[in-house]
Amino acid sequence: MTSLSFHRIAFVAIVAIGVTLLLPPQVTAQQLPPAVIAVVDVQFILQKSTAAASVRTQVDKIRTEYQEQVNVQDQELRKQEQELKRQQSLLTPKAFNAKRRDFQRRVADVQREVQQRLRKLDRMRAQGLKGIEQALRPIIVALSEERGFNVVLASTQLVFAAKTLDITQTVLERLNQTLPTVNLNLPSE
Repeated sequence: MTSLSFHRIAFVAIVAIGVTLLLPPQVTAQQLPPAVIAVVDVQFILQKSTAAASVRTQVDKIRTEYQEQVNVQDQELRKQEQELKRQQSLLTPKAFNAKRRDFQRRVADVQREVQQRLRKLDRMRAQGLKGIEQALRPIIVALSEERGFNVVLASTQLVFAAKTLDITQTVLERLNQTLPTVNLNLPSE
């Protein structure tokens, strides 16, 4: 290495150090508060809360009504199928095929209607659970102000957490007080 290149390297190093010392320190001056963590089991709350029970009850009631209607339609279709089988030997092949196609169309219509009703029930259930989840946030915020935690983690995202960090039972009790039921509306098509 020549003395000229050594002097260049030394000069560049001195300039870099000088510039570093002259620049303001990075934004490390803002200290973040220490994390005070709480844990909540949202799935447990969605299973055990009175609001979730009201959602299940309402959905089950409508599901039972739908099932009764489907049973009536099913019986009617069975009668039509038996009548179609009885008429097979009496009708011309062309007339029988036309009646068979009509019957198959009715069966497809009933199946489509059943699927639509199931989708409605799923939407109702999802709407109810979403309402419960929305009601959880203010409860958790109020608890954080009372107890001083600043981070809340869902228990499903943890490998381990001490039981003392778990606020699930308190959140559940407050949810049951503030939102004992959820009134669902049957979604339109």
